[in-house]
Amino acid sequence: MSRSRLNVVGQLGIAGILCGAMVVAASSGCGGSDDPFTYKKISGSVTYDDGSLIEAPQLSVKFNPIDPKVVDGNKYPKSGSANMDIATGKFDSVTSHTFGDGLVPGKYTVTVVAQDEQKHQLPLVGPQYADASKSPLVFDTNDAPWTITVKKPSASDMQKQPARSR
Repeated sequence: MSRSRLNVVGQLGIAGILCGAMVVAASSGCGGSDDPFTYKKISGSVTYDDGSLIEAPQLSVKFNPIDPKVVDGNKYPKSGSANMDIATGKFDSVTSHTFGDGLVPGKYTVTVVAQDEQKHQLPLVGPQYADASKSPLVFDTNDAPWTITVKKPSASDMQKQPARSR
C-alpha cells in the first residue's frame, strides 16, 4: 500500500474508534447508569369525585415518595410526574428518571394542579391537592392502576381561590 493510502486507512480507523466510543458513551449515559433503582410502570386516571373530567388545559400530576429508602448510602428515589391525556383524564407514562420508566416501588403522595397554557394555576382543584405536605392523596405502587379523585370545588370555592398563582 502506498503511504497516502495507509494515512487514509489510519484516519478512518481513528474516526471509527471515535465513533464507536461515542455510541458506547451515549448508550451507557457517559460512564454507565448511576441509577440503582428498579421501577414499576404506573397508569391510572385523575377525575373529580363525581367522575367528571377536570376541564383544564393542563394537569400537573406529581408523585412524591413517602419514606424513601436510601440506596448506596446517599441515593434517594426521585419524584415522578405523569403525562396526562386531558380528553380522557388518563395517564400511562409516569417518569421518574427516564421517560416512561415509572416509579420506584413504594407509597407516594400525589399532587394535582390544574393549569392554563402558561402553567399558571387555575382554581379548578382545591389548594390542598397542590401541596405534597397537605395532599390527602396517598397511593401504593402495588395498587396500580390508580384511580385518583379530587373533590370538585363549588362555584363559591372557585371564587375564593386566586385565579392564578405565580
